[in-house]
Amino acid sequence: MGASMTSVVAAAGYMPEGVKRALKVVDPQRGALEAPPAFVACSKAIDYACGGCGIVLLHAKEAQIHGLVIRCRDCGAHNGTG
Repeated sequence: MGASMTSVVAAAGYMPEGVKRALKVVDPQRGALEAPPAFVACSKAIDYACGGCGIVLLHAKEAQIHGLVIRCRDCGAHNGTG
């Protein structure tokens, strides 16, 4: 069949509210940013959550942020943005 409604909407540049994705836990790195509070790259965006505890660390459009490591202040996990 065709693409799902979410993928069609995302391809058009819009994301439905409430979309949440887990970040990948990576090896600890020096110079990692720390959150929460969450970083906001875009207000109408995906909530990227800690891969360790699930708390939101970043609000961004899909594939907007690359190469960041964010250390979760709640659980200590280091999360990579890809």
